Amino acid sequence: MAPYVHAPPHAGLSIIGAPVAEMPEPPPAGAAGAVRRGGADAPPARVVRLTTRAPPSRPLPSAGPIDGPGSIGTWPVTWLHGVGYSREYGLHRADIRTVDDMARVPDVRAAAALSGLPVSFIERSRTKARAAAENRIIQRSRMRLPPDDEMAIFDIETDTTSTTVWMIGVLYRGRIEQFMVDMGAGAGWSAARGRRERGARSLLSEFVGYLDSIRSDGCAALVSYSGTGFDRRVTAAALERNGVEPGAFASMRHIDACSLVRRAFAVPCPTYALKTLGAVLGYGFAHSDMDGLDAAFAFERHVADGRPIDRAVLEYNRDDVLSVRHILDSLEAGGFDVERRSEAAATGRRRAARRPGPAGHATSARGA
Repeated sequence: MAPYVHAPPHAGLSIIGAPVAEMPEPPPAGAAGAVRRGGADAPPARVVRLTTRAPPSRPLPSAGPIDGPGSIGTWPVTWLHGVGYSREYGLHRADIRTVDDMARVPDVRAAAALSGLPVSFIERSRTKARAAAENRIIQRSRMRLPPDDEMAIFDIETDTTSTTVWMIGVLYRGRIEQFMVDMGAGAGWSAARGRRERGARSLLSEFVGYLDSIRSDGCAALVSYSGTGFDRRVTAAALERNGVEPGAFASMRHIDACSLVRRAFAVPCPTYALKTLGAVLGYGFAHSDMDGLDAAFAFERHVADGRPIDRAVLEYNRDDVLSVRHILDSLEAGGFDVERRSEAAATGRRRAARRPGPAGHATSARGA
């Protein structure tokens, strides 16, 4: 499959403020691209807002095998998402040691009885194993999302303590808005603390104001991607801590796309992490070696010594929201084999006939 076409970093870029490295002095009043400030007496820390056009998405072209390495069926069962070492111990009691072993389990209730693990877990893991062994995506249920023009995808960047929200990227109706705290010339971490807090407060206010505007335009849901509600939780805590009225952020529906994808699809990779799944589905990340911790360190260096925020961090945040859209577009394209969660119900109707004997009399739950 051809990789996702990543737009050039500066394509369609409209600067409404810029990092210190690119625009040391604010432009003249009234000039195009003026820095947005909270008022005439704005603190040295300022909120930078960048607007970018999103490139067209490229959904997965077919539901067949995807690009990637050959079968990993001989790998340990711990390769599968959700199988840690404690569960591996139980699966070994059912003679399930590799991905292929899990993919060939013929009777999930027998495997559950031998391993001491829930039937639902065995069934779900078997589907994941088949997806991995056959290098394809298997759909387990529908993924329900609002229409594209009624949802916005957002992603935050924080400091290393996940306290200060210093960058937020939002994708809505083909445009990416990025809000960032720019500290200006550094004066050391302690001296900059007050400016950092005022900058974060201004950023949150700007973000909420933007959400209020798109809610009135018909946006009803905010989508993030973590599997833990990280972006929603951290932003909500930051709003409360900084005394910023949450406005539309509190009233809009919040969707964790990672949780949706995990429930609906079995994918041929060991984790549903954004970069891992995005790459499997053909998204070309501009900075595949960068993660959230790198972005946090970049901000803390910026606060401590005035080092300008690297342009790569902006592109990294931009990729985060674009790759979520790419994942959802690719999976919503459909056409995958659908194996609904019916095994437990089917075996339940035949419980008496299929109930395994005591664990001491059953030697294996794995097929030949």
